[in-house]
Amino acid sequence: MIIRPATRKDLEVIGDLWVELMSFHADLDARFGIPDGGRVKYMRHVTPMLHDDMCRPLVAVVAEGVVGYLLAYVAENPPIFPIPRYGFIADLCVTSACRRRGVGKRLVADALAWFRRHGVTSIQLNVAHHNPVSQAFWRGIGCTDYLDHMWLALAP
Repeated sequence: MIIRPATRKDLEVIGDLWVELMSFHADLDARFGIPDGGRVKYMRHVTPMLHDDMCRPLVAVVAEGVVGYLLAYVAENPPIFPIPRYGFIADLCVTSACRRRGVGKRLVADALAWFRRHGVTSIQLNVAHHNPVSQAFWRGIGCTDYLDHMWLALAP
């Protein structure tokens, strides 16, 4: 397995993996639906990250091709926080056929090393509340609860 920075050539498969990720989550919670044109919009969202020094888009490649991706970036806290910058892992997806083979851990390990090289001392990420598999994965690498992200649907 090779972990490498994503390139423009990887955008199509990253788009496909994002659809797989969102479909998986939509089965757990309907609020994760995929909007019309969502795949293309996501690819457009990722494109500027390919050339941003503060972003780390990665892919995991095995013989059959790209089987996973991770999007990470350095974020800034408002000046009211004691830690001015933190790492943020926005997305991590490994195709269902390749899960539980260490792909996700390898992607995360690369991102953590990259964060350290950028002087980042902590990371944050969001995990779907109704996704116990992802909750266990992130706790397994040492993540702990920090904030509860809440939702309120407003009546029209």
